[in-house]
Amino acid sequence: MSLLDVSELTVSFGPDEAVRGIGFTIGPGEVLGLVGESGSGKSVTAQAMLGLLPARSRCTGSVRFRDRELLGLPERELARLRGDRISMIFQDPTSALTPVLRIGDQVAEAVRIHRPRLGARAAEQRAVELLELVGIPDAARRANAFPHEFSGGMRQRVLIAMAIANDPDLIIADEPTTALDVTVQAQVLEVLRTAREVTGAAILLITHDLGVVAGMADRVAVMREGQIAENASVTDLFDAPSSPYTAELLAAVPRVDDPLKIRGELPQAPDVLRVHGLTRHYPLTTGALWRRRTGTVHAVDGVDLTVRAGETLALVGESGCGKSSTLTDILELRAPMGGSIEVLGQDVSTLDSRRRRALRRDLQVVFQDPYGSLDPRMTVGEILAEPLRVHGFGRAHIGRRVPELLDLVGLRGDHAQRFPAEFSGGQRQRVAIARALACEPKLLLLDEPVSALDVSVRAGVLNLLRELQIRLGLSTVFVAHDLAVVRNIADRVAVMHLGRIVECGPVAEVFAHPAHPYTRALLSAVPIPDPVRERARTRIVLAGDPPSPATPPTGCRFRTRCFVFEVLDDEQRGACIRTDPDRRSPDGMIDHDVACHHAETGYLSGGSRR
Repeated sequence: MSLLDVSELTVSFGPDEAVRGIGFTIGPGEVLGLVGESGSGKSVTAQAMLGLLPARSRCTGSVRFRDRELLGLPERELARLRGDRISMIFQDPTSALTPVLRIGDQVAEAVRIHRPRLGARAAEQRAVELLELVGIPDAARRANAFPHEFSGGMRQRVLIAMAIANDPDLIIADEPTTALDVTVQAQVLEVLRTAREVTGAAILLITHDLGVVAGMADRVAVMREGQIAENASVTDLFDAPSSPYTAELLAAVPRVDDPLKIRGELPQAPDVLRVHGLTRHYPLTTGALWRRRTGTVHAVDGVDLTVRAGETLALVGESGCGKSSTLTDILELRAPMGGSIEVLGQDVSTLDSRRRRALRRDLQVVFQDPYGSLDPRMTVGEILAEPLRVHGFGRAHIGRRVPELLDLVGLRGDHAQRFPAEFSGGQRQRVAIARALACEPKLLLLDEPVSALDVSVRAGVLNLLRELQIRLGLSTVFVAHDLAVVRNIADRVAVMHLGRIVECGPVAEVFAHPAHPYTRALLSAVPIPDPVRERARTRIVLAGDPPSPATPPTGCRFRTRCFVFEVLDDEQRGACIRTDPDRRSPDGMIDHDVACHHAETGYLSGGSRR
């Protein structure tokens, strides 16, 4: 017998149908992955099941839980089910947690609201037990902290603790790892697996990440435009999808285990960008009127980079590692706080305003958010013409160049008359790329250019960037956190951690033979959209949270989470604690350097794995 049976569910907002006649079932203890792109109706489906939609919505069909109809159930009855027999883990823990209540009180409340006879002390003890279960270190003390004192991954663990507080029969997890870095995502997925084992609950896992589904789900339902395009077991769906849409989605997903498209050795090309010893610190201050400095954020600390003509260098790392600060310093074309930057052979600290303006034409950027980087009041034609006018081109040249740029990025000439709001996210990013190419730059900086796009749209933009680089001979710095994307587009990769480059080398070499433990952890944490390979692989799950750049550890900055550090003797640990290692090339590695005291010792074959 099914635990949950959804049939002919339709959700309307006025004349618009967000969900159209869908149906699926979930058995006891089963994990159903509900996948689809943005706007496909996944979250609306979950909210409809729990009666969380706004009053203007209209739901028809049937949602039966343990053979009891939920649609039309009085709010009082639904409230008894929510958080007790059915619980939900929301996507954004920051908005899901009350900022003015202590974490322990919020978890205890989730217990007591369905167990009113339970005493306050017993509820508090239960809250601590739940926090320990989901891996909150020093749970008794951290229960007194407020949500803002927790990292994003720790806040998501708190939501999982609240979801399992009353041993529910069904957990609805709505994009529970979307906003998290890849190593933190691996931790949270491990906690979710543990929660399922402890409670025996079934899980409706809503996500757009097919790699996560491959590792977690028993069955998968694929949504498209409010309908179920395919519903199958996880192995059948990945091995032989019956829906053309599902096949397209699977083909569009970049994989960290894909064969590399090697372009061959670049000829002895000159360096178009040289960064040496780059340093960028920001003051931490308190007070509204009389600001007092309380510390320093070490955003970038001694970064060395080179980019050769015609090459793509990927700069990868997790949030707060200093990628965007590095890019900003390069873009400013001014003397950095520390170190030096040379662009096309010119030291930026020596530039006067005229030479700096001329150099800006050769250095362009594409930002992460295509919705925020284009002026909504300008037509696409005006957006593309603006950089040309700024750099002194006449009307005749602009009139020829705008249609050329649109054609270059796969858009039509008549699109020049439209406004950004009339385009999809992928089309807007194509416009942003066209604008960056307007003045024929020699160096292009790409700041997470596809992270805000759906998977099918992302594939098209990545293909466009590859074609443009080959056709135009562009040199690019590609900032990303998605290693699968990096594997498919970059020639070399630099891995950044807490303001430092810890490993740098050819993509083929770094991915096949990662020499730094942080790189290995990053690669291990990337889900593979293949249920057999994903469930058979050895995982490296890092302990704890990333340290704050305001208080980086002494010596090696990765040592507080490093699985190699755990197995070293006292003398070897002492070196890690005292000295931040310089980057060097281990024996047998060419153009591949790493900042690790133990890169050549063989310890990298060990580690805390699952």
